[in-house]
Amino acid sequence: MSILEFLSTAIVFGIVALFITFVVKNIRKSIKFKLYFKSLIKVGITLIALMFVSGVISKDINIFISLMFVYYLKVLYFSTLLSFVYFVGRNIFTSIRTNKKNMKPNATI
Repeated sequence: MSILEFLSTAIVFGIVALFITFVVKNIRKSIKFKLYFKSLIKVGITLIALMFVSGVISKDINIFISLMFVYYLKVLYFSTLLSFVYFVGRNIFTSIRTNKKNMKPNATI
């Protein structure tokens, strides 16, 4: 493995780790987001349990539940991505608003 491959992999992994850390930290602070993601996690655990049970019962049902699990993962991913955009936008808006309040007019007429 060349140095360039290693560095690019390390950089992408670092960016993903920072993204996840930022989102999880802000979700824990927000009550609404915490409840939303807790309910998403409960749905995911239920789907996994249903996949185990349906694997024993019927292959057709197992395929259907596996498809639902793929859609669940898409919803979870896009919810995380949208919450990241929301938190970044909120932080930018808050910093602009606080900087605007702290600015003093320098009009010396």
